[in-house]
Amino acid sequence: MSRAAQLVLPRRQDMSAFWENPAVCASGVFLFRYAVEILRDLAEGASAVHLANLGVFQVLAWGALFLLLLRSSPRFGNADIAVLTLISLSTLVPDDDGAWIGLSLMGLFLLWRQSDRAVRAAAAVMLALATQLFWGRLLFELIAFQIEIVDAHLAAGLLALMHRAVQLDNNIVSTASQQIAIYEGCTSFHNISLALLCFVSLTKLMRPEWRRTDLVTASVLIATTVGMNSLRLFLMASAGPGDFDYWHTGTGSQMINAGLSALIPIVCLWGCRKELGA
Repeated sequence: MSRAAQLVLPRRQDMSAFWENPAVCASGVFLFRYAVEILRDLAEGASAVHLANLGVFQVLAWGALFLLLLRSSPRFGNADIAVLTLISLSTLVPDDDGAWIGLSLMGLFLLWRQSDRAVRAAAAVMLALATQLFWGRLLFELIAFQIEIVDAHLAAGLLALMHRAVQLDNNIVSTASQQIAIYEGCTSFHNISLALLCFVSLTKLMRPEWRRTDLVTASVLIATTVGMNSLRLFLMASAGPGDFDYWHTGTGSQMINAGLSALIPIVCLWGCRKELGA
């Protein structure tokens, strides 16, 4: 069995002790809240395709979290159990954000109190999940317009490379045939947050500790994500009037999203295998 498989697969005795680990139980409470949130969004008419694009890497993160906890052999005192129980009560807050603040607190608490490498790796995944679900959204609200301008410049740069006439006004890209405005839903930020969530999840499954080469992998991942988003914006801006929707919300957009969803784990696994000497 490979080193990676040994780290990922839970041992049989861990499965039998599933409910004896309070961190597993607390994580289960947060997973239940996440599932309720998804079902509520579907009931309110949210697009199943949109939720699937978000959820594939979120589900991967939840799976990584539980696999890591099942591989761990932590020691919890009564005080630790009491704190985890109190943190779990954040899932009862009507506002969804309260639960993800609670998940952040649990990750920080486990990093502070636990020395078990697998538990600490699981805590990193918790923080990555909470960042993607909540903290990243707060950051985006602060810098949204600046990101829109950067993405507009990248799309305009591609148009210029293809010798297309282009004008740029902040987040508005104008060509001879049309004008597109880049708003928050079209930026690369959300895809970057999902890509980094996948990166943390797969890296922690392969090995619990961080290494310097992870910065290289993360940089390649961000560049790949931004490049794919810039390609989509370029195709939107250069498309004929009848083809705009094809790249905006239609089949073309779905193909690019599918390609990016395939590239993200490939880059992550390449980074991990490179470090393992494969």
